[in-house]
Amino acid sequence: MTVCPDCGAPAESHRACKKCGMYRGRKVLTIKTEE
Repeated sequence: MTVCPDCGAPAESHRACKKCGMYRGRKVLTIKTEE
């Protein structure tokens, strides 16, 4: 486990962050937010 450099959430190594969708400085996932 590492820390996402964009949002600071815990993230798996070599995987896109599940909280913000960023990977290596690029937006790779669209995260739906509950409103």
